[in-house]
Amino acid sequence: RKSLSLFQRFDIVTKVLGWDNKYFYLVQYFQVKQDIYAMALVKARFLRTGSPALQPSAILDLINIKNESPPLPEWIKTWYDADQKFYKYAIMD
Repeated sequence: RKSLSLFQRFDIVTKVLGWDNKYFYLVQYFQVKQDIYAMALVKARFLRTGSPALQPSAILDLINIKNESPPLPEWIKTWYDADQKFYKYAIMD
């Protein structure tokens, strides 16, 4: 959206959009005052060496959060499906 200058101060804001049985879905943005300079949508998993990935429910238990995920917007599912197709396409080469 906008370029940051070298050494310009900014905040990185992270918001949890929700989760399913495998991933957390986050939005992160670089903000200067009230202006958003860049945004990213993040699909995150917590991995352990030599073990299966931790499910979001296990992470939430560790930090004593018992809430259900907020309903994920339909565009998250569309993005997830597109991401899966892109991954399969990318690894074919």
